[in-house]
Amino acid sequence: MNRVQHLQQTLPINILSNQDYENCEFVVLDYNSSDKVEEYIKEELYDYIQNKKLVYYKTIEPSYFKRSHSRNLAFKLAKGDLVCNLDADNYTGQGFATYLNSIFNIHKDFFLTGMMFNNSEFSKDVLGRVCLTKNKFNELKGYDERMEGYGFEDIDLYSRLELAGLKRKAIDRKYLTSIKHGNKCRILNEFAHNFLEEVLVSYLTPHATEFIIFYSNFCYNKFTLIDNKRNHCIEGYNENLYSCPSIYKYDFSFKDDKVEEGTWMRSRSGIDIYSEKLEKLKYDNSHTQYIFINGDKKQRFFELKNSDLIDAIIMCFNQIKNRVIMDENQLNNRIVVNEHGYGNGKVYKNFQPESFII
Repeated sequence: MNRVQHLQQTLPINILSNQDYENCEFVVLDYNSSDKVEEYIKEELYDYIQNKKLVYYKTIEPSYFKRSHSRNLAFKLAKGDLVCNLDADNYTGQGFATYLNSIFNIHKDFFLTGMMFNNSEFSKDVLGRVCLTKNKFNELKGYDERMEGYGFEDIDLYSRLELAGLKRKAIDRKYLTSIKHGNKCRILNEFAHNFLEEVLVSYLTPHATEFIIFYSNFCYNKFTLIDNKRNHCIEGYNENLYSCPSIYKYDFSFKDDKVEEGTWMRSRSGIDIYSEKLEKLKYDNSHTQYIFINGDKKQRFFELKNSDLIDAIIMCFNQIKNRVIMDENQLNNRIVVNEHGYGNGKVYKNFQPESFII
């Protein structure tokens, strides 16, 4: 969504790089972008649409980027027996489609991915590259659409594919190149970024911090972020906390894996939040802070102002939230997800908005 600046660099090269494979189809899903990607493809790449190397679909339904849903929709629209997720910032490399076809003609019980177990030197921009049969993707009902934001939706899919009996195989490194960019670009069109109103933070302990994220649709998320490494080492206040071995699986987590959800509204005294009960955050103008009063206990919250820090918190929140879902899928040996359907939506094809496909 809104990545035309990347498509302009990668898509023409990727099409040319795979002309040796006659049955290669590039599917571009315009997820209601506002950056004139439709005009770009119509003006610059229309010849590829005419010769059926490129197919353009657009949906006007989403108000923000839903990562798993968008991929599921694109995969369902693809016509080939083999499907491959290719993010807008990825280059395929010369002859990638021929490479895929030759491998899948020999091996059937595996999937290809840019994410292996010892690839810390790889850019995270290629870790979402996955290639598999469309039949197997449909059997698993695609990416878990409970995961809307950035992070772990691809790892969860790989885990479920392995649970289904497929082996993971690494894509040859020469096909794994991409445009480098920062984290802001990864979350720019997601719900938490587009609808962000305010982020409050409260210090609890050296290893625990509480956050409240308020959204402009008057919903909020409240969670306690635990620094597991610091938590494990804090008893002795070791000077080199982060060199301590950790018994925890992850560096950061939510307390009890819980996120409180509810609604909010501003009041004369501050902010009223509603979840299971009404709670009040009173604004103290003299100290530019909010005070949450629970009986005799007072908890101070401060507004985050730094945009880079806010982006980091949003990204961390999305990743941990998705990771909790992934861990639940693994714990329950869940292979098939999206029991109520996946990749659903209305699209139109090749600049014909009068004829929607459902």
